[in-house]
Formats: sequence, C-alpha cells, structure tokens
Amino acid sequence: MAVIRVEGHEREAVVGKGVRQGCSLSPMETKEKIGLGIKIHGEEIKTLSFADDIVILSETAKDLGEQLNGMDSVLKGGYKMNINKSKTRIMECSRIKSGDAEGIRLGNDTLKVIKEFCYLGSKIPDDGRSREDIKCRLAMARKAFLKKRNLLTSRIDLSVRKSFLKVFVWSVAMYGSEIWTITSLEKKRIEAFEMWCYGRMLKIRWVGHISNKEVSRMETSSRLWLSHVSAISFLSGVLVLQGSQESFC
Repeated sequence: MAVIRVEGHEREAVVGKGVRQGCSLSPMETKEKIGLGIKIHGEEIKTLSFADDIVILSETAKDLGEQLNGMDSVLKGGYKMNINKSKTRIMECSRIKSGDAEGIRLGNDTLKVIKEFCYLGSKIPDDGRSREDIKCRLAMARKAFLKKRNLLTSRIDLSVRKSFLKVFVWSVAMYGSEIWTITSLEKKRIEAFEMWCYGRMLKIRWVGHISNKEVSRMETSSRLWLSHVSAISFLSGVLVLQGSQESFC
C-alpha cells in the first residue's frame, strides 16, 4: 500500500507491481537465504543494495545459484513477487574464468552472463580493473571543464578558480574513486588530465612546449586528485581492492 500526497491531501493507492523507491526488501527470511557472500579485508559482504536494485555476491557459482533460487521462492511465497529474469545478469569477477557462470539458472531459465555492468554510475568489469571507468570519468570531467571554461580561465584569482575546479570538475572526475584499482598507467592518465586543466587555467598554449613538470611548478600546489583519493582512503580505511579471489555476482 502506498500513499499519494498532493497539496496536503492524502489518498491511499494500491501498488500492483514493483516496489516503492527506497524499499530495502530485507526481511529476516530473505536474509537467511543469502549465503556467506565474499570477504574483503576480513569483512563479509553479502549484498550491495540501492533503492530497488540488489547485487548478490558469492565465491562460487553453485552458492550463487542456490541464493538466487532461495530468494525467488521466498519472494513468491511470502510477498507474491517475482524476480525479473530479463534484467538479472551474472558476472564472474576473475582474471582466469572458470566458465561456471554459464550454467547458473533461475528456475528453468539460464541467466545471461555479461563482462561488465554499471552500478551507481560506475562501470565494474569482470577483470576487477578500473581502466574503462577512469577513462569514462575523465571524459565526463573534460566536458564539465569545457562547460565552465569561461569561469575557469577568467581573470579571477587562481586560488579561487582552483576551488571552482574542485567543485565543478574534480567532483565529476573522482566520483566512485574509492573503489578504483589505480595502476601506474591510470595514475599517469589522471595526472595528465590534471595538467590539462591547469594548462588551460594558466592560459598556456600547446605550441609553447611546456612540460607537465613546469606546469606543476607554475601552479605550485599539491595534486588535487591525489589529496582527494587520500582523504577517501583515510575515511574508508581502504584505497585499492586487489587480489586473486574469484567471486560471482
């Protein structure tokens, strides 16, 4: 049952399909059907939930299949709800694929296996790397910079424009960076983008052949992206998730 409110007037409405936005659907009976999940730094993680989306984690394809079918039976029997099989996907997160994901079934239907999926705006690939997500984020941040180009390249004091850069550009570039696996190549890519921003803010033309080190000295401040990621690392206690543990989701 839901309530519709218009200009102070309320009226009950019956929801015939789906769930309300923000509904966690996590009763004890459903939790009991979710297995051990996976362990990251000793912490057990079973699911990732947001609004009406849920990601189930498991170390083996067999456990994942049992969890899915267990949840399906609970939702059908206790809540008269069905899992949308057309929107349910399987991904094996491992550098060496076992092929077991191909046989996971929900009821009588075999679920489709994918190589990557988007969760809360971040691309999660099956190899655990963050290369494509970082590329996508930097491309979006470049567009954000160009939209605010007149402001960021104006005659306003550089320290003030740097604050604008942090708000309008780096908030876009660093979204989801707490889960990135940053290699030396990705580090160079992020640093190159930062120097690209400073080069335009300092109005340095590309024909001037000024190196990134010289731009960094002219800018005379610590790296914005590094300070941002370090702050997240301090708050969350983990910066990079790496390892050979196989998992299914």
